[in-house]
Amino acid sequence: MSNKLFYLLILIINFPVMLCCKGQNSKNEEYVDVRNYGAVGDGKTDDTQAFQKAADLKKPLLVKNTGKEYLISARIRLYNSIKGEGNPVIKMTDCVNEFVIPDKYTYGKYSLFHIGNYQSDTPLVIEGLTLDGGWNNMSKGSEFEAGIYIAGSKNITIRKNIIKNNLGDNILVYWYNSGFEKSVSLVNENILIEDNILSHPYRCNIALISGRNVKIMNNTIYKFNDHVAPVDLEMDLWEEDGQVIRDVEITGNTIKSTKTLYSISMLGMLDGVNGIKVSNNIIQCGFEKDSFGINLEAAYGPIKNVEIKNNKIDAVGFVRISGTKGNKKITIESNQVYTKGTESVVVNGSYIDGLKVLKNKSLVSKNFYSNIILGREVKNVSIFSNDFESLKWSSLFFVSDIDGLDIDDNILKSKNTPIYFEPERDYSIRNVRISNNTINTNFLEIYKSTKKIKNISTK
Repeated sequence: MSNKLFYLLILIINFPVMLCCKGQNSKNEEYVDVRNYGAVGDGKTDDTQAFQKAADLKKPLLVKNTGKEYLISARIRLYNSIKGEGNPVIKMTDCVNEFVIPDKYTYGKYSLFHIGNYQSDTPLVIEGLTLDGGWNNMSKGSEFEAGIYIAGSKNITIRKNIIKNNLGDNILVYWYNSGFEKSVSLVNENILIEDNILSHPYRCNIALISGRNVKIMNNTIYKFNDHVAPVDLEMDLWEEDGQVIRDVEITGNTIKSTKTLYSISMLGMLDGVNGIKVSNNIIQCGFEKDSFGINLEAAYGPIKNVEIKNNKIDAVGFVRISGTKGNKKITIESNQVYTKGTESVVVNGSYIDGLKVLKNKSLVSKNFYSNIILGREVKNVSIFSNDFESLKWSSLFFVSDIDGLDIDDNILKSKNTPIYFEPERDYSIRNVRISNNTINTNFLEIYKSTKKIKNISTK
């Protein structure tokens, strides 16, 4: 055999192995190991500069579990993805608990990670990390020190992390770029937050200030104090144009909040909150107060197109709706309590145009509590195919100004009049249709009628 033929044969035999090795090396070279830039991860050394030095390369970062914490003492600015191997712990030092906001403060000095003006079509992914904000449960010097702080960015994915002990929010999706530079956009877009464990923030587990196409999916969320809410959709600096909350999906999460009034809260401002889906969540609130699983408050701007569906909710109420700027096109469908024996008002609402309440199941036993309570500037309401029981009051209670009410095909069990109308002062209730309901008949009066009820038909 000639030498040329021999070497050609060797090349053919080894070519698949060479390709495999090249592929593996190429894959490894995609990520920059922070330890190669001075990070130690021994629970003693301050690794802030090492992390930032590696991040400044603007390549994806790799953080390996050393068995101890990587300590940092200031925010790390990320320009690319970061992933953990073996779920390493990155922890803010105790300096966060000694911090008091100075004048002209640029927010987020003690956030763990800051992402600003990321506009690439390639997603920036944060995954496989434990991010410990170092909050001691006592200090309240600032509410802007987040686990992950995002501003002016798009295509961000946060998944399979543990984020905890933050003086501000676990995750903050903000409009202001924390003093690094002027934001290229006041709206964050295409944000995915999934499969994380988010716990023990002073403020919110997830705060969405300005974002479009945001998905919050399959997270486990714990909050143990009464400040704000676990998931808060609320624009900041209410008069600042450019912020929006649009097309947000909150689905498949488990939210346990023992002390807050609300688990998911939306505050309408400017041109409002629009296009929100809340579905298939398990939501548990404390019962010490009149807590609601979901709060819609159109106080400074409208809230539109909200679908609340297939949730299991333990609270005094499922949904609270209020705010003089108006709530429009709200659907509450197929929700029920989570814990057997727990009771909930399905909706307590006012200032609504277009409400559908269907296929829900609830039991209430408090004095003067109904399964549905509506009043004041309410229009175009459909209540159908629900299973309601009120042990000490009426199933449906309507007060003040209501125009357009369709009650059809419900099961209504109550101690008193199942459907109770009580217009206040000069208000009236108009255009009511009641049909095909199954109502217990332990009393003669099915609904209470007064002269202030106009154009009512029943079957």
